[in-house]
Amino acid sequence: MGSAMKVESLVKHSEVQLRTKWEEWLTIVKNTDEFNNPSQVRARLDFHMMLDSEIYCLANIYQINLAIFSPEKKFEALKFLYFRSNNVYADI
Repeated sequence: MGSAMKVESLVKHSEVQLRTKWEEWLTIVKNTDEFNNPSQVRARLDFHMMLDSEIYCLANIYQINLAIFSPEKKFEALKFLYFRSNNVYADI
């Protein structure tokens, strides 16, 4: 019973983490479209690099150039990678 609760907690945490990142992305896009100043453009690039580094870490693959993918595709990849890591933990 305790193990099932830990897995459910991990899954919920992953969902909240992805949702928070998505909301942060929407805020960055909104601010970039409204103000279009260099700091907002830099924030957008930093966010892309953060997504890339998390995908590299979870996938354990570093040879792929992720710059060509849209943030929506990166979020889909993160959702899959979180799902995969949660399943690995659940199987232990």
